[in-house]
Amino acid sequence: MSTETKEFKLRVKKKNVYTDPAGNQISAKYMREDNILRDFVSTELVTKAIQLQQQLKEFKALGKKMLKAYKARYTKLNKVNEENWVGNIAASSFDGTKKVEIDAHPFTEYGEGLKIANGLMRDVLEDNTSNIEPVIQELVLDAFTTDKKGRVNPSKVENLCNYDVPDNRWRKAVKIIQSDKSIKYRKEYIRFSIREPKGEWKSILLDIAKL
Repeated sequence: MSTETKEFKLRVKKKNVYTDPAGNQISAKYMREDNILRDFVSTELVTKAIQLQQQLKEFKALGKKMLKAYKARYTKLNKVNEENWVGNIAASSFDGTKKVEIDAHPFTEYGEGLKIANGLMRDVLEDNTSNIEPVIQELVLDAFTTDKKGRVNPSKVENLCNYDVPDNRWRKAVKIIQSDKSIKYRKEYIRFSIREPKGEWKSILLDIAKL
């Protein structure tokens, strides 16, 4: 078998009429060949991409429905309450080579209490600069740095609660962070994996940018 890659032949299909950016209808006989080529390739690939995107959306919806139905039936077969199911929904093949799972990630937000916690922690840092390690100071500054939309990274803010600085203001700030947090919504991700001969799990990538 030849190992040479077969050359791809591009067969351009011409339209009778082309629409320019201003909406004008241009007859094909006035079109340059390079513009016809650009129009064909971009239109052909984007059209197919839109079709594939719709298929992926439908497949994702099917996957979620099937896994949730699996959860309901599995718990029924084992005579347990579905509410007692802890963690993500996952199913694997009997031979242990295929796996599919739904992973739910909560997205959190904070109220006005976060500003108070920020102020308290910064006061602690300013009053105890020499007694608090630089790494803690950096964590605080990083946690309360906002993005272009004025939002903080919840995981970085929550991470501050893991440290006990011997100052009542710090402890008060930690309590505020913990009580002011609310889950805004949960986003579900569905993942498909296969087990390689060496025993490692490999994700089946459906993101074209990662293929």
